[in-house]
Amino acid sequence: MSKSVIVVGTGNAALCAALAALESGARVTLLEKADKSLSGGNTKYTAGAMRFAYDGADDLLPLLRNPEDPRVKRADFGSYTTEKFANDLLGFNDGRPLSEEQEALVHQSGATLRWLASHGVKFEPIYSRQSFEKDGRHVFWGGLTLAAENEGVGLFDMELAAVERLGGTVRYSSAVTGLVTDAGRVCGVQIGQERLLADAVILACGGFEANGALRVKHMGENWEAAKVRGTPHNTGDGLLMALELGAADYGLYSGCHATPMDLHMADFGNLDLPPGERKNYRKISYFLGVMLNAHGARFVDEGANFRNYTYAQYGAAILEQPGQFA
Repeated sequence: MSKSVIVVGTGNAALCAALAALESGARVTLLEKADKSLSGGNTKYTAGAMRFAYDGADDLLPLLRNPEDPRVKRADFGSYTTEKFANDLLGFNDGRPLSEEQEALVHQSGATLRWLASHGVKFEPIYSRQSFEKDGRHVFWGGLTLAAENEGVGLFDMELAAVERLGGTVRYSSAVTGLVTDAGRVCGVQIGQERLLADAVILACGGFEANGALRVKHMGENWEAAKVRGTPHNTGDGLLMALELGAADYGLYSGCHATPMDLHMADFGNLDLPPGERKNYRKISYFLGVMLNAHGARFVDEGANFRNYTYAQYGAAILEQPGQFA
């Protein structure tokens, strides 16, 4: 008899976990806190770009939606080896060696993209912002070469379609409110008054970035002012449920992805805007000028590197400034 698996969440991590379980013959149910229109966690709010190791164009062609696009023949994709990927990550580690998770990311990234492609999740070269034209060729740089077709929304749609093709089901507006245990083992979830049992439960329901109180608790008072680029539904529910059962706090919260965002944007992302307009919330042209805090002082080296390598840290630097703006 096949095993039953409950996956909490419907973002990229949740859908990948569901695909892996379905491949193994499990019966899979995904439980989503949001309604269908806001499902997908933070995945829909992203540009769908994937950083992964590859040795050259031959590694990329099987991943592309349209490998016959004439631009592909004029592209210089270069390579992004595991060594280069590892060195880039070390540059963010403040002297720490790569963690076990980072090592897995580096060495399994290429295989993971090929696995996704085998399920119909296809990608496109990022011509618009990760390449430049030289002598009639599109030259790619920075190790960020491919993005999901139709960005984050497309990534969600393709992964969801793959899950449903393999027989997985999704229940929307089904917020998990507790974990069911038997002799210390998690054997199901609580959805309000409903109890749903399973052989395994996977908590893939995001972090706590949309919970101001938890941001302050784990990261400091400045983080109360942070805007949330994504969903309002990632409030740490899964983490809190796991901690209640004795799970250990884990991770480097201060190293979170923190992009400079428009001071006047809404508190949360907006899926009603087309992807191009959603991108306008991000303020990532700082390396072309200077950033000043409320006292008129510079506080980072705007040109320390290309924005690919600095933008995810500079949002945190802005929050450390007077009034949390620049």
